Amino acid sequence: FLGFCVPASNQIRKFLFVKTEMSWSKAQSYCKEKHTDLATVHSQEEADQLLNITGDSLSDTAWIGLYRDDTQNWQWSNSDDVIYSNWNGGEPNNAGGNENCVEIAVRD
Repeated sequence: FLGFCVPASNQIRKFLFVKTEMSWSKAQSYCKEKHTDLATVHSQEEADQLLNITGDSLSDTAWIGLYRDDTQNWQWSNSDDVIYSNWNGGEPNNAGGNENCVEIAVRD
């Protein structure tokens, strides 16, 4: 799924990059089964940390734990408050009418 999990055994906030392609919901299930959940991003520093741990493995996008719920509000899959966002220009735009999950993107 090319996404980020938060390992369960760490008291310190740490991320794990998973290099398997799958849907957002399957990625979340994988992270919950093997770790704790998809990654949450609370600051630009954490966003940079996610991108830095991928090395050359991330050439486009990877899932994080942000999604739009049934009331059209954005929330983190682990129920953390959304206190930080850094959308690309024109995003979120709900292209195709079904953009409900968020990827972190590499920008040149």
